[in-house]
Amino acid sequence: MIQKISIILSKFAANNLALPLRDEQILQYCFEQVLSKILFSVLILVFGYFSNRFIISVLFLASFILLRSFGGGAHAHNRILCAILSYGISFTVIFCTPYLCLIVPDIFFLVLYSFFIIYSLFKAPVDCKNKRISGRKRQIMHLKYIISALLLTVSFGTFFVLEYKTAYGIISICAMIFGISLIIGELQNRKEKVNAIQNCCLR
Repeated sequence: MIQKISIILSKFAANNLALPLRDEQILQYCFEQVLSKILFSVLILVFGYFSNRFIISVLFLASFILLRSFGGGAHAHNRILCAILSYGISFTVIFCTPYLCLIVPDIFFLVLYSFFIIYSLFKAPVDCKNKRISGRKRQIMHLKYIISALLLTVSFGTFFVLEYKTAYGIISICAMIFGISLIIGELQNRKEKVNAIQNCCLR
């Protein structure tokens, strides 16, 4: 659906602006990315509203966007798998976090958040096969990620002091998910390098 809408929009823009085919394809890709992110955000908020977890869904989205935008991480091999993982993990985390907060000690969320956010500061950004990051761009993204992590840490600390457990609980779980994504992303990159070396040796 998103792909069809993106094709229509990119063709409309290309025809009106007399753009070449390559620019039309770039536009289509941009439309797909923007529309998929908008749809993801809207559905997460709708799910949060109808499950009486709207504030949690907002915090989840804000944390996820802050970390993922500048930190990178693993990507699924195709769109369907990406959608299944993204929505499945998001809905499960938002729905289950209030229950986890009833049984998990405060210190656990503090340790969980601290571990993964510190780990990510040394590793982010982690790129992927289709979106390589190098040189100056990597430095800029790393700086932006540090700022994002700092903002998130201030939020976590504020909620922790105020004893708003579901709030800092969802932030710590987001940090964990993102940290795991970085680990998987690094493993994917190592596998790509190994495969590339093996292919070169076989030629």
